[in-house]
Amino acid sequence: MKRADLWKLHDVRWIQCAIGLALALIFGGCATTPPPLKGSPDLLNFLSDGKTTRTEAKFSLELVFDDAGILRKHSLVEVNK
Repeated sequence: MKRADLWKLHDVRWIQCAIGLALALIFGGCATTPPPLKGSPDLLNFLSDGKTTRTEAKFSLELVFDDAGILRKHSLVEVNK
């Protein structure tokens, strides 16, 4: 085999490795997506704009964010017992 042929073979293997690595990164990224958020979709259905009074809203949602805007603490506080 000639030296030029060896370089061509080397180039083909390099391209195959690069394509394999790219595919592994693409499919690996898809496999690590976070699970969907948990929660009840009807949690706040009792609220109705223009109708619900403060006395009907029995809880207050308190959210505490840090300077970067990341939620650090949350609580649901009962009000108007």
